[in-house]
Order: sequence, then structure tokens, then C-alpha cells
Amino acid sequence: MISHLDKTIEELLRRKVPLPSASYDISFDIPTKDWASKLLKTKETINLYLYDIKENRELRTNEWQVNRKSDGTVDQEKPPVRIDLSYLITAWSPADVTPATEPAIDEHHLLSMILEALFKYPFIPSDVLQGALAMIDPLPEIPATLAQSDGFKDQGQGQFWNAVDQFWKPSIQYVVTIPLDLHETTTSTMVATKIVEYGFIVPTRILSIHPTIREDIPKGIPLMGVDVEATPVIRLGNPAGKDDDQITVNSVDELRVGNMLMIVDGRKTEFCHIEVISDPQISVSDKLVYDHEEGAEIKRLGLPAALDVQLAAVGPAKSSELQVAGGSIRTLRVGDVVMVDNPEKVEYFRITGISGHEIGLGSSETIIQLGGIVTNAAAHPAPIIGAKVTLSDSNGMSVGETFTDSEGQFAFKSLVKGEYAIKVSASGQWHYLKRISHLHVIRCELRLVV
Repeated sequence: MISHLDKTIEELLRRKVPLPSASYDISFDIPTKDWASKLLKTKETINLYLYDIKENRELRTNEWQVNRKSDGTVDQEKPPVRIDLSYLITAWSPADVTPATEPAIDEHHLLSMILEALFKYPFIPSDVLQGALAMIDPLPEIPATLAQSDGFKDQGQGQFWNAVDQFWKPSIQYVVTIPLDLHETTTSTMVATKIVEYGFIVPTRILSIHPTIREDIPKGIPLMGVDVEATPVIRLGNPAGKDDDQITVNSVDELRVGNMLMIVDGRKTEFCHIEVISDPQISVSDKLVYDHEEGAEIKRLGLPAALDVQLAAVGPAKSSELQVAGGSIRTLRVGDVVMVDNPEKVEYFRITGISGHEIGLGSSETIIQLGGIVTNAAAHPAPIIGAKVTLSDSNGMSVGETFTDSEGQFAFKSLVKGEYAIKVSASGQWHYLKRISHLHVIRCELRLVV
């Protein structure tokens, strides 16, 4: 797959860089001094050295992909792993290509054309995909980032050029994220539905948030809900950098001193309070935590409103999770903005995920645990991996969910007596749960209804 990406990037450059492709070579070798000494003396060379391979954990998912077939069966495929491939792009110009100019000028000119070409494509165009990448159905979206400030942050460019015994050259970091198919598929039969009544759980959740927590937040601190103004959308007029306390916007007409703003730039979110407005700039109370690109959205926030939700555990500094509980917890949605009135510092967060796994608060009632294994209906039952197990209260509201592990097992902890419904599904199939009594620890088995 990596070699196919190499060919894809080469095809992208050959088609999109505004130079005749015959006027330059493309190499993927490590740019050592020995390598440089063997370059052709009559044409320039673009070197694309792959220096790092890592999993992109932000794009990791446990949701299996479901394909329904005409014969009534469904295929369930494990989602691909997303891999970040980091390239170092450099230009190499021999002295006798253009005698009227210096080689460094030729290299800078070539780098500028590469930048201009690649910045036009935040996703690799489908018409340049090569090999296995072009055979994926449907064609994948392959994101690419260019010239980011955190490139080479682990190794350091100086260490790299010392290692290859070269003088430091201008270079471009290019990171491409490709899907790696694990080729894990299961096929099962579509079946009917059956729901069994049991009890409700302590309503608790784990919220994934952005930005991370700045100061430790004590347990029991209440959360406030904050409305986000849908329109008008204001945007950054220029890039904004980390530690800036002034930002340039495209319009200040709707802004007022005292407004709380939310900057949304891809996966990065942060909040700031307006102190001074001097068109087209505004001064904010706290220095920015992230770098933001020109054009990033800015939205005004409304006044906080009380929620029946509070922290169920201490929120440690730098954490990207909040454990919360309360009667209004089921009204929270991904994308909502919440405020925590921390005695040390007021903090705003955008919810980026809500976990269905439960965390018990404890109760004066008997606490029970529900667990089991999901299998198929074969003569020798096999576990079903990735089956979704959902719990609902007596009103039909979903209050918790989890997924079976590699052995088909699942568990809900810290349940209390009451009425609830449990439903299990996988790949479009429904499963039923045998009736069980309230024990301190419950184990049960689920099989397909054939």
C-alpha cells in the first residue's frame, strides 16, 4: 500500500506541478551525500523521503462496516486502520541546469511550485490514485496536510541532516493519511427482533471534549449549557498563532466587548473573551492555545444556562474527558458547548464524543452487574465480535450502550434495580436476551433468533 501511495504522489506532482515532467526526476531515496553526488547533472530532482509512519489515532473507530447482500445475508467488515505517512520534500538542482541563476534559486522556485500545487488538494484527487488505492470501492478520501508547524517535532530537522551528512536544506513536510484494510470480514443471516424488560442504570457518561482541561476541576462542579449562535459566521481575516492575544477578523459589525467567542478550525476548538475591538482586530483576555488558519470560523456564544449535570469525578488538567452525571445528561449531544464554573478558572468545552460505557456513582440500593456473551445459532456457537448492546429506560430512552469484545463478551457495571430494556444487534441482525433475575453479578448468553 505504501509503494502505491509513492506512485500516487509521483503522479500528482507529474500532473499538477506546472513544469514539463521530463524536466525533473522524482526520487524516494534517503538524501545522503553519496546519493546527491550521483544525481543527473542536466535536470532537477524532487526528493520525497518517507521518514515516519504512525497510526492516526484521532481517526480510529470501532464501528464495523455493514454491506447488505441480495441473498438476505450481510457482510461485516472491520474498519480500516488510518496510517499517517510523513514525507520530507526537497528540491535538488545541479549547477549547470540554468547557468544564469544559482542552484539555490532554482530549488526555491521548484519548492514554491510544489507548495502551490499541493495546497490546492487537501485530499488526494481520485484521478491520480495508483495501484491498490485506485481499486478500493468506493474510492477513499485520502487527506493530506502540508507544511505544518509541528512537522519533524520528534526527530528535529537538524538531527536528520546531520545523520545524512548534508547541509541543512529547505524542505516541506507532507503528511498523507491512507486506509489500511485489515481484511477481516464475517457473514451472518438477517434475523428478527425481541426485547426483554429489566431495570434502569445510573445515568452517567464520559464526554470527550476540546480543548483539554486547563486546571484541575473538583468533583461535583455543575455544568452549564451554552448556546452557539448559528449566524452570522465571522472568520479569521489572517492566520492566528499560539500565544497571540490579538486576532484579525473579516468583520466586527456583530461583535461587542464582553462577547465570548468560539474559534473552530478543523479538529481544533478554543474559546476567548473580547476585551477590546479595534477594527479589524480584537484583543482577547487569554492568549491563544493553538495556531489557526485564515478563514477559520468564529461564532458568538450566548449566556450559560444551568443543567442538571455535574462532574462525577475529578477532571484532571490536560485531560480530554469529563465524567459527568445527572438528570439532564440524556439531552447532551455531540457538538454542544458546555461551561464549567471552576473555582480556579471558568472553562468552556465543545463536546466531541459521548461514550456509552457506564461509570457507577454508587447507590443505597443493591448494585448489580450485567454481563454476557453474544454468539451465533450454529451447532457449535461462535462469538459475535462488535455486536452493539443497548440499554433503554422504561420510557424507551437510550441510557447506555457498549460493544462486544474479541470474545463476544460485554458488561454493564453499577446497575440498580428497576425496569429497563436490553437490545443487541450486529450487522443489521437483532439478538434476544434470556430472562434473568436481579443478582449481584449476572451472566447471560445471547444467540441469534434464526
